[in-house]
Amino acid sequence: MQSENKQLEASKLLIAKMRDKEKLCKIKNKITYTDFLDMYQKSILLKEIKNDYIIFGGYDGAEREILLFYPDKIEKDIAKKYFYNLLKVISITLPNDLIGEYEHRVYLSGIMKLGLEREKFGDIIVYKEGADIITFEDNIQYLINGLMSLKRFRKCNFEIKDISEIVSKEDEYEEFSIILPSMRIDNFVSEIARVSRNRANEIIESQRVFINSELVLKSSKLVNISDIITIRGKGKFIVGEILRKTEKRKKCFKYKKEKIKHAQ
Repeated sequence: MQSENKQLEASKLLIAKMRDKEKLCKIKNKITYTDFLDMYQKSILLKEIKNDYIIFGGYDGAEREILLFYPDKIEKDIAKKYFYNLLKVISITLPNDLIGEYEHRVYLSGIMKLGLEREKFGDIIVYKEGADIITFEDNIQYLINGLMSLKRFRKCNFEIKDISEIVSKEDEYEEFSIILPSMRIDNFVSEIARVSRNRANEIIESQRVFINSELVLKSSKLVNISDIITIRGKGKFIVGEILRKTEKRKKCFKYKKEKIKHAQ
């Protein structure tokens, strides 16, 4: 109950901050915007918005995005160009002896050591040769100076790029199969997250599960073929075709799990 109350209060505060941005946009007749929002925060706010907005995180398909509000005097296409001044990319290139060695958690933990709040930077797109970190332009020098002071990044090359230069790589997946008694989401969560059914229900109740970016509120919600299931802290999964039916009338599904490329 205490955890639920904290979530409710956090949601109310998040909505209140967004309302302030909306009001300021109307009153001052100027563009306003939020910090970077995760999937859960987006699912809350997108149901509450009353005014014109754009949501963008630096490239199509970004997981962490910003809500930008624009006044009537500005056309949507013009407003979207604002992001190209608001956001920048820190491109990190690893030295030859570290190529392929750093996963997203290495970059994320490095930034968090600097004390920068998670909502102040967006996706971290990891490549074999390094990573691109999307952040507000105001944070660029602070981040570069801080990361260069860390031992793990001292031999790296840092470059500031425009978000138009981001090369979003294709999602990479590993294929698996599971056997389920029904298409309920709690069954899927239990199997793909490799937890008990009770634990799966707890994960759903803690509002960590999404189907096609929509927050799942009930354990009984049914899943369809080709749905994208996201479990915060566990990853992204795509439901594939039914491979066969077992003797006990259960179904064997194929599913794909995304190889991690973003820091959540």
